[in-house]
Amino acid sequence: LLVHDVPAARAAAWQVAQRWPQLLDALWRSLEVAPHARELQLAAGTLALFGDLPGVGASLLRRALTSRLDGRLAAAVGVAFVDVLGDVAGARQVKHDLERRVRQSRIAELCRSDLRGHVLGKAPEALLDVRSVLQVGAGRGALASTFAALGVREQVCIEGDAAAFSALQAWCVATPHAGVRPLAAVVAASAGEATLRRGDDPSRTTLLRQHPLAPLQAGERHQHEQPVVTTTLDALLAVNGLGSARFDLLVLDVEGAELDVLRGAVAAVSRCEWICASVLLAPLYEGAPLPEDVQAFLRELPDGTRFLLCAFTPGPDARRGTALFHRSRRRRTP
Repeated sequence: LLVHDVPAARAAAWQVAQRWPQLLDALWRSLEVAPHARELQLAAGTLALFGDLPGVGASLLRRALTSRLDGRLAAAVGVAFVDVLGDVAGARQVKHDLERRVRQSRIAELCRSDLRGHVLGKAPEALLDVRSVLQVGAGRGALASTFAALGVREQVCIEGDAAAFSALQAWCVATPHAGVRPLAAVVAASAGEATLRRGDDPSRTTLLRQHPLAPLQAGERHQHEQPVVTTTLDALLAVNGLGSARFDLLVLDVEGAELDVLRGAVAAVSRCEWICASVLLAPLYEGAPLPEDVQAFLRELPDGTRFLLCAFTPGPDARRGTALFHRSRRRRTP
């Protein structure tokens, strides 16, 4: 069966049944004692498949797939569903289940490595069905690289800092298979003019002024300023032909301006399933929202869409954290 030769497999199973007529009964009794024994599942499943219980046999073979990822066995089970049972839909389901288990394994691996300490690393279920990602504040593409490794083939990455965007573009050119579309823009609550500010670390670029009492570390005092033109996320997506695009995950990392971005992205947010937002736990910037402000906004969007907080992780820097919100199926009632 592993080499997809159903007639030969049927003949072999018949010979075994003729030589040891009590074997299948013995296997049933053994499975009652050890129902999760993979070898018993494979033996009993194969004999039943080509005997009087083909449906039960196929189910046992399929159950054996759950204990260990095995591409050859999955293909064999698919052949059994098609050629023995005539169940094409069942074969498709076997393939779907295997692909999902492979993805779960890959997600677990990335959560232990690339996403260690990130809220997404603590909520792998959020990544299981993610096929499209929208990032605002994508930086140089570190998180985009992780999503690409996960198999996400549709990413829109927005970055306003010129140096970071240049590095993001270079990464996109070097990895065209990643399916990342970079957009250079500064996103805010409304269109207008503003100033980007940062200290020595370009990843901490922000539109906000530092708070006079901010607990700053060495090199964080703003020394660089750059005048920019801002737009809203909804307007930016519309101009780039993405006005009706749906994204499984929206990631916001704009150093205190997350709520401003959300205020200009009501249409885009309503088409998302998950939202991952960086939040500040200390008064680093004037006017920066508290985590509960972001939570309250997402819980009561103007169109009735609601997102509920499902996970939070403080960052290595105790002044920052990351929150994960999931779309609620219960819309707000008037």
